[in-house]
Amino acid sequence: MDVKYFIIVLLTFLKISSYGQEVESINVGNKKLYLGEYKNIRTVKEKANNGDAEAQTDLGILYVVQFKDNEKAVYWFKKGANQGNRNAQCNLAEMYMSFGDINKDYYNKAFYWYKKSAISGHRIAQYKLAILYNKGIGVKMNISKGFYWLNKSAEQGYPNAQHILGILYLSGHALELPNFKMPLNPKKSFYWFKKAAEQGYAKSQFMLSSNYYFGLGVPTNMSQSFYWLKQSAKGGDVQAQFVLGTIYADGERGISKQPQKAIYWLKKSAEQGNSGAQYKLGYMYYLGKGVSMDKKLGMYWMKKAKENGFKR
Repeated sequence: MDVKYFIIVLLTFLKISSYGQEVESINVGNKKLYLGEYKNIRTVKEKANNGDAEAQTDLGILYVVQFKDNEKAVYWFKKGANQGNRNAQCNLAEMYMSFGDINKDYYNKAFYWYKKSAISGHRIAQYKLAILYNKGIGVKMNISKGFYWLNKSAEQGYPNAQHILGILYLSGHALELPNFKMPLNPKKSFYWFKKAAEQGYAKSQFMLSSNYYFGLGVPTNMSQSFYWLKQSAKGGDVQAQFVLGTIYADGERGISKQPQKAIYWLKKSAEQGNSGAQYKLGYMYYLGKGVSMDKKLGMYWMKKAKENGFKR
């Protein structure tokens, strides 16, 4: 599908919620851009030129994706942003962040527009603002303000923020936000993982499975643990796929050995680069453990595992 046709389809059929939340988005390189109201290209241009902020937002996206013109994209995002459109403000900040490697001053501009958008209630801008405060990018590091915006984003239902809060309350720190240090609170970790998991966030589904398995912030519940593990694996989480494949391979947690399911999930994880899954898959093929013996395929996956740093 060529880019022009893709954009026409995208802008024609995606509809933003009546609440105006940033539910419609498109990933462009390392930028996530948020759609406005108008989906027909001709209407977008007409409305944008007549000063409509939503259309200016969409036109900016067209210039990024279809016309490959970042300068004009910034021009139109800025038009919408200056009228208070929070999607345009967040898009403009995303553009400036992508320019930061060229000139660090762009990080200051990104912070300015993320903050504008965050104050207007854009939950993803709130999350990005938390990151900037935490790492001191475009602004002086301020842990308390960073945590404030992280909470705001989570409270508005952004699963990334909810997941990070779950990690912080479970372990006291998170790689994504290295300067946050939190007292452990398993009950709060369970609360936030569950919030994100119920939205289909695979990483949180895996962590929620662990909470149920180990009884962290919630009574131990093996059936719930296995349920959320399967949901996470189906959602593409590489670690969940590995664990689920291992359970089916070895017959753990009261689950009978099911080699075909084991192979299926281990292969899913192995193909995403999980060295443990690669070794386990190779081992099963090499020795014919519940599957037809294939020494060549077994050696292939065990070699892959070793290349990826697997150690027994």
